[in-house]
Amino acid sequence: MDKSYLFSGSEPRRRATVCGGSPPPIRINNNHHTHFDLLALLKPNSIHDGTRGVIRRARTMRHQPDGYVRSFVDNQLITQVDDDVTDDQLPFNTKCPSDFAKIDIVAPNELAQLGVIIPKISDPEWSAPIREATSAREMRYRTPLADSSLSAASLDSPSVRKAIDDSIWGWAQASGAILASPSTSSITSLHSPVATPSSRTHISSPFIFDGSGPPASDIPCTLLQGKTFEGWLRRRKTNDELLAAGSIQTNKWPKCWMALRAPFLYVYPNQFSKKADLVISVLRCAVTDATDLKTSKKFVFRIHRGPISHYFSCYTQNDMKTWMHKIIVAIEQHSLQPRPPIKSLSHVESGDADVDSGGGTPKSNTRYLIYDVNPGEGFNLRRDVYMRVANAVRTLREKGEDFVLVLPPWGGLYHWGDRAVRLPWSTFFDTRSMARFVPVIEFDEFLQVHGNDILPLVIYLQHYKEGWGEHYEMKWDKRECLEDAQRVYRRDTETKKWRGWFFSYSNILANRFKCISFQGDSNTFVEMIMKDYPNEQVLYIDRLETVMHADFGDREYWRARRSMRYAPHLTYLGDIFRKEKLQGNDVRDGTQLPDKWETKKEDEAKGGPYICLHWRRKDFVRAHGDELPSIKGTAKLIKTLTKQYSVSRVFLSTDAPIEEIYRLQDLVKGQIEIITYENEDLGDGEIAIIHQYICSKARFFTGSHVSTFSFRIAEDREILNFPASTTFNRMCPDGNKDCEQPTHWKIKY
Repeated sequence: MDKSYLFSGSEPRRRATVCGGSPPPIRINNNHHTHFDLLALLKPNSIHDGTRGVIRRARTMRHQPDGYVRSFVDNQLITQVDDDVTDDQLPFNTKCPSDFAKIDIVAPNELAQLGVIIPKISDPEWSAPIREATSAREMRYRTPLADSSLSAASLDSPSVRKAIDDSIWGWAQASGAILASPSTSSITSLHSPVATPSSRTHISSPFIFDGSGPPASDIPCTLLQGKTFEGWLRRRKTNDELLAAGSIQTNKWPKCWMALRAPFLYVYPNQFSKKADLVISVLRCAVTDATDLKTSKKFVFRIHRGPISHYFSCYTQNDMKTWMHKIIVAIEQHSLQPRPPIKSLSHVESGDADVDSGGGTPKSNTRYLIYDVNPGEGFNLRRDVYMRVANAVRTLREKGEDFVLVLPPWGGLYHWGDRAVRLPWSTFFDTRSMARFVPVIEFDEFLQVHGNDILPLVIYLQHYKEGWGEHYEMKWDKRECLEDAQRVYRRDTETKKWRGWFFSYSNILANRFKCISFQGDSNTFVEMIMKDYPNEQVLYIDRLETVMHADFGDREYWRARRSMRYAPHLTYLGDIFRKEKLQGNDVRDGTQLPDKWETKKEDEAKGGPYICLHWRRKDFVRAHGDELPSIKGTAKLIKTLTKQYSVSRVFLSTDAPIEEIYRLQDLVKGQIEIITYENEDLGDGEIAIIHQYICSKARFFTGSHVSTFSFRIAEDREILNFPASTTFNRMCPDGNKDCEQPTHWKIKY
């Protein structure tokens, strides 16, 4: 429904969005409409620039926890209609007038004659801000809203007139940024007024942080530093509160202002309160939208640990998903706080228990192995290289060497259009799970332990200049650096130290640099370290993809692979998508993993009611075009597979241009639905993980020839105990339906 609003000024006013990382372009789509409150019309004309104009727009309805409130202007009156509906957007149940009253700006002297008091509007009253941290560690957790139309946060404030460019780039000069919320729950205006303090009793939280003591609850909300998210909700009163009220009728769901700070939720009566009613530590808590409450409240989620629960009601479904995701990320992030300086094996904590050294007794202080690979290697081959070096570290530890594996930051990958750098492994994987195979730490954590930016030694692995010779043998030799090494590393003429890529950290240098011609596997690599570098505490090895697997596909290979579980915040998003778009359910589909990777999954997986295709295009077509089906051939395959497995949904994981996806959809039009996953708030690597996660739980999977992306999915499915017939498949080129299929690499325990 269109409504006309008259305002002075030819352009809507919009608060700039401040983000970390590369500042995104300003996006305004059909769902980002400027909201002009009637109070804005009372502002003096001097505020506005330009000529008067009329903007007609479709007004998005405002949601409330108790229902939906719809407002329209009729003959200078505002009518509100309360509806208890479940859908986000429905036609008006009430007949709305076709002609709306024109609203004119009333001069101040006329207002004085009418006895109207002009309200003074300040920014804090108009828009309650979200404070979002912008440190390198925290910015990887940008909130991925399920509705992409809300992914560009924006808020209109008639009292704000600032240069947008300055606001956008403010992230580079400050440690924190004020980010306007896209959500009703974090906006204060006439439609969501500032709550007034009410008489409440302070409640002791059942989730008291058991680290260095409980956090202070008497910090005013406006002075609470380090907040990562905040906004309006309703919370259900605890049983103690309800019992304390006696027989007096009381509001069971009072409105509250909640702020997330580190692993704590501060619950205030409003955003200007001087003391929190409740402080909750979310560590070791579970967060779910499944509740057993009988309530008319919508969008309810629960935070619980054991028998104790707290319930919160949000304004919209997107608010609920965002809050749940933020809390889950906080749980994960603050469970991975930097460890204290590591002095010996017994001090290396991994998960819930100390790492088993494999039977060896460390004979020296802790040593650190850092590695890197050829910049041209892709995301999934790098995952394979990790398994090689992890098994090398395992072998070193079994031989009594107290090594800790330093995880190289992700970034600069060819297929990543976002060109992100310095991404920790916890962006993609559950590093606590990985640490139960061998002790691992992030590179930033290593720098804290190491204490300076100077690496003692860099070893560059290169091939033999003369090649293999007549036969392949396991060996290594100190040799003159070949041309590739000379391009990557150079010696600084002033400091006499070596400069290199070092994961984009320009401040890191190396004291020494050596080239080793290497030919062998991880056992050869272990032998080289023990013989030639027995006393080096820190070893930085470049081009580690040169080292092959010692026993590809054996028990230790699969132990390393099983430990590489995906980051909880990514599997959470994948599960939400599977549930909403693909009707996936772990319990029904038999795709639920044991809590720990060490436990074997016994029951056979069935998979969700959809099939998955990993359909490589772009540069892959140029390199392997004769091994891939055409678009028409792919459509034919989809029709065959959906009929064979009695499903109507196809999840398509692809790098194909959008026009090719449209062509494919046109060719299978009818009862078949092709579904893809995109999220503008996630990086390319995170999107890739979610794609693989969704494909790993499909009823049937088929991939692309020699693609490591496809191979990683097959491994995930093998861990889930899918039948080989639904896992080890590839799409054949047109005219060759009997092409060679992938080898069945069965899991070993």
